[in-house]
Amino acid sequence: MKSIFFMGPPGTAKSMISRRIAAAFKDFYKDGKFTTENGGYFEYLMNKFSTPDEICGPVDLSALNEKPSRYNRQTEGYLPSAKVAFLDEIWKSGPAILNTLLTIINEKKFHNGKNVEKVPLVSLSSASNELPEKNRGLEALWDRFILRVFVNPVTNEDDFFKVVDDGNKELVLTDEQKSALLEISDVEKWQGEINKVVLSDEAKAVITAIRQELTMLNADGKHKSEDGENYYVSDRRWKKIVHILKTSAFLNGRDSVDLMDCSLIEYAIWNTDKQHDEVGGIVEKILKQNGIGKSTAIGDISDQIDEFKDSVDEKWFEFVDEVPAKPSEDKIVTIGNKKCYECTRNSDGETWYVGVGERDNYSSSYHNIYRPNKEYYDYYSFTRTGDTIRCNWDFTVNKTKPVPAVPAHYDENSQKLFEPVAKKTLMEAFDKEEYTPIVEQIDSEIADLQNFRAENEKPFTENAFANASRYSPILLNKIDESIKILEDKKLKLKEQHERYASDSNVKSDFDLCDIILKNGTFKKAKSKVAESDIIAKVCMKGDTTDSAFGIAWEKFNDFDFKRAKKKAEEYGKDFSEPYNSGWMLPTIEQLKQIYENSHEKNDFDLSGKYWSSSTKGKGAAYYFDFDVGEADYTTLDHEFNILLIRKLAL
Repeated sequence: MKSIFFMGPPGTAKSMISRRIAAAFKDFYKDGKFTTENGGYFEYLMNKFSTPDEICGPVDLSALNEKPSRYNRQTEGYLPSAKVAFLDEIWKSGPAILNTLLTIINEKKFHNGKNVEKVPLVSLSSASNELPEKNRGLEALWDRFILRVFVNPVTNEDDFFKVVDDGNKELVLTDEQKSALLEISDVEKWQGEINKVVLSDEAKAVITAIRQELTMLNADGKHKSEDGENYYVSDRRWKKIVHILKTSAFLNGRDSVDLMDCSLIEYAIWNTDKQHDEVGGIVEKILKQNGIGKSTAIGDISDQIDEFKDSVDEKWFEFVDEVPAKPSEDKIVTIGNKKCYECTRNSDGETWYVGVGERDNYSSSYHNIYRPNKEYYDYYSFTRTGDTIRCNWDFTVNKTKPVPAVPAHYDENSQKLFEPVAKKTLMEAFDKEEYTPIVEQIDSEIADLQNFRAENEKPFTENAFANASRYSPILLNKIDESIKILEDKKLKLKEQHERYASDSNVKSDFDLCDIILKNGTFKKAKSKVAESDIIAKVCMKGDTTDSAFGIAWEKFNDFDFKRAKKKAEEYGKDFSEPYNSGWMLPTIEQLKQIYENSHEKNDFDLSGKYWSSSTKGKGAAYYFDFDVGEADYTTLDHEFNILLIRKLAL
């Protein structure tokens, strides 16, 4: 039997709660209706004039007349014979009654004269709107009340109107509720089973952490109430607290105490109003620290995302070497219609102006100098050293400090340009190899955590005694945090994906002689690119159907169309899609167009004669001579170059 103390203002149904405890037992029903007049229930409103007779029963006068006389109380119908009892305003009674309660509560015994009677009490609840006064010797009795619960007025409006508009209805149970009613004898049978419940390592860790926290709070003194009250939970109380936790586990159908059971500690470790306000936060803090967690691959995923970013930089962005420091812009002003460098003469601080000349390095150059009155002087020579311009008149150009050097890096604003189909193909391959595996791993980790959370949440939410809606999120917080971290990682990964997944780095239009590289990117004509990195150069423009790019040549002796076709099929096999197919021998008309374009841009570097795919009867084919700019045909036994082209994949 564990005693309960209800603290709260008048009219908050503290008495009704106590009667509801009795209503859980079949022993208090008659003809199917709940009644407290059936024996075994005792309830009393205590005051300072209450006497032991009112609580423990009147003195048996007949026993006093016996020889020898006996001093006994008639306890039937009073607290010593009760199975469920409620003592309202308990702290208002006198010391004689309160001292009697000590043995009843703690030992379940009542000293009736010379006899010691066993008390059948299974539940004792008390109530008051105040805590026991100091220095009245009530500490021992207060310590016996293990569970201490605040009962507040109804705050939910719907529940409030259910209370005030219920018409004082009698308690009516459903058939299901009736079938679940207990017998007091059941409680006695359960004690042995409850003692078998295991105090789990998780529960021990929580209890240890709470005890340490209370010790620390007592040491720093910051938590103390105005009267200097320290936290104190006796070993006797801890023993009974553990029994309550085991009871919760047993009645919830478990053979060990779990973390949700431990939330009940909140109702058993406070002594003052201030401590009551603090213990909720203490228990929440400890349960959060000891909440359920699960190992994850978050660290590995973080590393993968960092590596993915490096891959994105390398694959989709230009690398920029270290940029040397550059001086900021000279201060340039307009004098009349002439742009000038504004200068300060060192000798007297007078402002002079040097006309901006054709040469940018200012070295050994002659510029005009202008006086403030616009007087004109010709050909004063000056030189520039670093950021200083000097001349025979000794003046200095007004400048600011140089900007710092930019280290080597991948330029976020310099995306590699891709041909559309090439980018689509390359991106699909890149996603499959680099992006999708990380996404799938994150999704798998989140799914595992969500399943693990659901499995562990079920017993928490089904706990019949704990505040699951409050404590379940706290106990599962570590899992929720891991899920949140993984979701954030997924967003971070997506941000990296979006850096290259947009069409902003796709080239949809080309200039003649644009260079197509083996990695699917583009460079402008005359860019410095290693020949081994080049697939082709754009060599035709204008007609979308015929526009093509691609140059590959070799000597063909005794020209054979089948061999040329095979050469075209094999040419792009080592390139990435779509450049690994579609190569062909140009027609004579296409070779003419390539020749004309080479004159326009002069960036093809083609010379010599090239076979075309156009034939001139059996055994002859057209060729084009890039040295003279003429087309002709001849028999196939000549040694000419071949040039391969491919349609633009727009």
